[in-house]
Amino acid sequence: MTGGRPRQWFHFGPWVFDIDAAKALIASAPRDTLPLDVTTWSTAYGLLTAYGFQCRVL
Repeated sequence: MTGGRPRQWFHFGPWVFDIDAAKALIASAPRDTLPLDVTTWSTAYGLLTAYGFQCRVL
């Protein structure tokens, strides 16, 4: 456990990612952020079609 809370994990298909380790890696070498095209990204991961969501710009 980290900071009194359970560790966080992200499961994607056969892969499991340790969110706490990812946050530590990002904190160790910070860099500027870039805009992300969420519709393209989520479609590539099958998140829009899998759940039948319609795309909208917020």
